[in-house]
Amino acid sequence: MTAHKLAISLQPEVLAQVQLAADRLGIARSQYIAQVLTREAARLRDAEVTASLDAVYSDPLVAQAQREKAAQWDTVGSDAGTEW
Repeated sequence: MTAHKLAISLQPEVLAQVQLAADRLGIARSQYIAQVLTREAARLRDAEVTASLDAVYSDPLVAQAQREKAAQWDTVGSDAGTEW
């Protein structure tokens, strides 16, 4: 994967905190910033996915269909092999 350079401006106190955190982890400042940004981007993406799923499953018709399907699955199968 090709890395791209990015110029950012930080307040001196933020830069000092970033440098301290990177030093504590024993990694380069740019690597630390990349890791933090990667985690934050993933967190936002995951929150959007969760919100979308919540919207779908909060629909009463979808919830009812899910309950009906679960009830159908409860009637299928076998108890064989569960005796232990």
